[in-house]
Amino acid sequence: MQKTIAHILLSATGFACFLALNSFSLWGFALLPETTLGENARLLWNAPLSLSNVLAFAVFFAGAYRAPRLFDRSPLGAAIALLGIAVVLMGLSTLLQNPAVLVAAGTCMGVGTTCCFFCWARALFTDGSDMAKVEIVLGSVLSAVPYLAFSTLDGSTIALTIAVLATINVAILFSHEAIARREGREKVPTRTVSPAMLAFSFWRPLLCCAMIGFATPIIATVSQGSMAGMSFVEQSLMVHSENIIAALVLGIVWLGLRRKTTLIGAFTVLFPIIATALLLFFVLDPPLRIVVPYVSGIAFVAFSMIVMIESIEVSSERNLGLTAVYGLFAGVFYGANRLSNFAMESAREQLLVQEASTAVTVATLLYGCSIVMFFVSRAPGTAGRMSMTDRDESTAANEAALTSGSTTTTTGTADDGKDESEKASASKLIDPIEKNCQRLAAEHRLSRRQTEVLTLLAHGYDIRTVARKLYVSENTVRTHAKKIYTTLNVHSKQEIIELSNEMRGE
Repeated sequence: MQKTIAHILLSATGFACFLALNSFSLWGFALLPETTLGENARLLWNAPLSLSNVLAFAVFFAGAYRAPRLFDRSPLGAAIALLGIAVVLMGLSTLLQNPAVLVAAGTCMGVGTTCCFFCWARALFTDGSDMAKVEIVLGSVLSAVPYLAFSTLDGSTIALTIAVLATINVAILFSHEAIARREGREKVPTRTVSPAMLAFSFWRPLLCCAMIGFATPIIATVSQGSMAGMSFVEQSLMVHSENIIAALVLGIVWLGLRRKTTLIGAFTVLFPIIATALLLFFVLDPPLRIVVPYVSGIAFVAFSMIVMIESIEVSSERNLGLTAVYGLFAGVFYGANRLSNFAMESAREQLLVQEASTAVTVATLLYGCSIVMFFVSRAPGTAGRMSMTDRDESTAANEAALTSGSTTTTTGTADDGKDESEKASASKLIDPIEKNCQRLAAEHRLSRRQTEVLTLLAHGYDIRTVARKLYVSENTVRTHAKKIYTTLNVHSKQEIIELSNEMRGE
């Protein structure tokens, strides 16, 4: 127990340093242009950082298919090198005031922090989604310590503080990877389906990611006037209190109520909250309109946490490559956010001057959110609603069959004359993995329960999901899994999957 608590605290501390590093690098320097990076900090630092950040997500997603041997590995080495270069260039820019140096520093920081995102996704995956939720919540709260420290520092020490945070972040990531290797934790999946199939299977949650990512900069822009008189310290407190509130809310949902969150479910909850906040914009007095971007900020932070958790859970339950899944989800989410940011930058002056333009923008955003809400709440072909997890179970089975070589197809009319026994026989033919697991169990004399666990592991389910499907505890599943590993002479779920697939050709 003490070992588990120590591991959680270690991971949460590293994640807190990363959050403070990432958050401040994205917006903090733009608020300290004169004292830190010069008058053009917003253009020369933030634009390259944001653009390289989004492009890096796209590169990771494409790399999972084009260069899997390179991108399925931990990018910790690249993160260390890029963050180190960024810190050095940032220090030089304060001395030389050279625009090219500042652009290069922002670019390296953007790609480096993206590498850290994938490093933390891998680290949290090996801890399991339950522990990952604890670490994300605790890390978000703990990030207040380094984050608020920025408000007490002058410009000359900012680069040094960034260097310290980056060092702690990568050091803990390195320690985490060493612990995972030593304890033989479950490896991160690398199996991929086609990009089109992946996007088609998750088009509804991706639509939610795009809408939330696109909406938050628009809300911030239309309510910019309410933040005009705030000092850097006040904005710092506001931004980080958003992080803490979002973490506390998710902590109650994840840890207190033990509820599973999905991107679709989160959007369903956040949609009326955001809509109400936007409508209040025209009712509240200008000083009170600060509540609008504040609520939007909380929604964005909470959604970003759910993006990482859902990517981990989808990768684990479906045995899909984490790099591809997280690259797609986070890429759409942050890509839509950056695109909206750039669009709002060009329209900022007009929106602040003309109240009519603001009203049109708010109405358009509400309409867009309503359209997305219509699609995500409407299950194709049925009158009722389904959660994404329930609705996609058949899709996951089809993907597993496709990627393992199955060529079975169905036709709408050919089955009309079949009786129930013929349909049962046909259903067995489309699951060769289960058949292979039965053979393995017979050869190695596994018990009935061990055979059930073996079959579910071979289909890519994680320990928690297997326990839920079999109505037993996770410790019971782990005990059976250890026995299976020993009997079959394998060391991970991935090896079980490969073994069950290899038997198909025998």
